[in-house]
Parts: sequence; C-alpha cells; structure tokens
Amino acid sequence: HLYNFFWRRYVSTVNTILSRDESKISLTLEQIIQSKGIRENNPFRFNNAAQIWNHSFYWKCMAPPNEGGGGCLMKKASSQT
Repeated sequence: HLYNFFWRRYVSTVNTILSRDESKISLTLEQIIQSKGIRENNPFRFNNAAQIWNHSFYWKCMAPPNEGGGGCLMKKASSQT
C-alpha cells in the first residue's frame, strides 16, 4: 500500500534524524511538532514529524470504532455516496 510506504519513510527519516541528536531523541512526536525551535531551525525534521502525525490521525479517523478509530471520516464519506 502506498500509504504504508510513505508513512514508513517519514518514520524512518525522523528516527534517523533524531538518532543524530541525543538531546532530541526522547521527544514525543507532538513535542517535535510543537517546538518552535525545531520548526524554525530544522523544517525537514518538522515536516517529516508532522506528516507522521497527519497520516496517523487521518487513518485513525477512517478506522471504524471497533478497530480503535472514531470512524468519523468513514461515516461522512459513506453518507455522500
């Protein structure tokens, strides 16, 4: 699946970048995205972290509730077909 390809690439890239910076390795994804310093000084790191969050959030919204998602986007899409 193309989704998995891109998501894995973002995760791998962020992990590689973080492994080079001991002071940042313990940050959560949300902390990376919310960090003004990272956003301004390392937009590549920020963009990759934001894409991980974005993809994860999107698919969680698409997943049905019995699979841990809210299903809100799936319900909306289904109602428009």
